[in-house]
Amino acid sequence: MRNNIIILVLLLAVFTANGQTSLNLDQCKEHALKYNPTLKQNLKQVEAAEENIDAAQKDFYPTVDIGGDANYWQNPLTITSGRVTNEANQSSYSLSAPIIQNVYSGGNVRKNKELAEQQLNISVNYKESYEDFLMVQTEIAFWKGIYNAGLNDLSQAYSDAIDGLVSVVRDKVEAEVISRNDLLLLEVRQNEASLFEMITHNDYELAIMDLNRLIGFPMDSLVTLTGDLTNTQTQVKYISASQAVVNRPEYKAQEFAVDAQLTKAGLTKAAYMPNLYVGVNPIWGAPNTNFGSSSPNYNTAFFAGVNIPIVRWGKKSDEVKREKLKAEASRFELQELSDQLSLELNTSDYQLQQAAERVDLTANSLTKAEENLSIMTDRYLEGLTSILEVLDAQLYWQRSYKDLLDAQLYYKNALVVYKRASGQL
Repeated sequence: MRNNIIILVLLLAVFTANGQTSLNLDQCKEHALKYNPTLKQNLKQVEAAEENIDAAQKDFYPTVDIGGDANYWQNPLTITSGRVTNEANQSSYSLSAPIIQNVYSGGNVRKNKELAEQQLNISVNYKESYEDFLMVQTEIAFWKGIYNAGLNDLSQAYSDAIDGLVSVVRDKVEAEVISRNDLLLLEVRQNEASLFEMITHNDYELAIMDLNRLIGFPMDSLVTLTGDLTNTQTQVKYISASQAVVNRPEYKAQEFAVDAQLTKAGLTKAAYMPNLYVGVNPIWGAPNTNFGSSSPNYNTAFFAGVNIPIVRWGKKSDEVKREKLKAEASRFELQELSDQLSLELNTSDYQLQQAAERVDLTANSLTKAEENLSIMTDRYLEGLTSILEVLDAQLYWQRSYKDLLDAQLYYKNALVVYKRASGQL
């Protein structure tokens, strides 16, 4: 038991140091999926669509109602037959429970259920589309946080390098080996390095705030991100545009929208078809079939009904044509969406290839800048070059380092955009 407590304490120390929470990319995505209010709204819309299917299914079953009435007649009905006069009751009452079964309504019930199922599929795909969007936004925010942390590390390393050089030059100035001019130039660059460090730290905090917003953490939460921005060798599967487009939830949702519009055309047509129903109506009340008796009794009525629309002056064809035209418009919208998704895939594929090349170029530049800085620093310490050459070499190194970080971030963003465009999220 004591060992378990020690292990728990050590784990807490690892994941929560100085009040900070350590999160990787998968954990950030998980928090975003649990928190996002818009996604929760989409989930409720899916649940509502599922309930709509259940409601549409109930239209296949017979309906059962309970009703009743009571009347008092000021002048009750009288019937005279020969010398005999019969007077009806002055009051009447009844209770009934009619059971009615729809037999035929032009396919209205069946098409209502089809429409409900299509609307469910639309809601599900809209939800999945937003999930993809949320995952992209979360991953971009995550890598932006990693990137700004790297910039902050760069600014600290640059400041340390400048501080170390200032210490060396100050000693030489005090020993009157070199003029004070070199020290003044370094102190100006030292101030610039401090400003750069302050800006990068501020950008990092803002990036964490933006990520906290997405994952549902308080804005001022201290979060440490664990991720490798330098890993730019991720293998992605090539998918053709035609295959990628049909797998996108946005495309599927629009396909179901076209089907739903055609179903609405069928519902419009069904409204002008004959309607046939049968039923049974148990009745208890008075007066009963024994005319004139005030005693209540039970009776049952069996019935059937039909309604056949005859003349609507062409309204049916006009409304059906209207719905079919809407379906044709939805098909054109589907075609336009297909073109947009194809363009998105090809664009993201090109940008991903360019991003990989950009990483290689900037990495090569950084290697050369580091070598140049080392050479210039040694030459200055040996008195073979001026301080300006060293400062320029440091500046080139800093810019090369930042260019590499920029390229790595660009690659990560291009990769997640390509994954979404190709349906591989």
